[in-house]
Amino acid sequence: RVVLNSRPGKNGEPTPEHFRLEETSLVSDLNDGEVIVRTLYLSVDPYMRCRLNEDSGSDYLAPWQLSECLDGGGVGV
Repeated sequence: RVVLNSRPGKNGEPTPEHFRLEETSLVSDLNDGEVIVRTLYLSVDPYMRCRLNEDSGSDYLAPWQLSECLDGGGVGV
């Protein structure tokens, strides 16, 4: 999973150092209707930039917290 490691600042450019990859364990027992998906591609969209700051500047998008897993679109199998 990709988590926010530090904030780039209001006008700072995000760099790889602002993020970190964390490994997690997979659940071996799935409930009915659950599946395991292998991620092939992750989408990085312009709206995500404002969520990197402590104040996202919007009422409908909350900022990501440090060490929080980032959410977004992707493709998996």
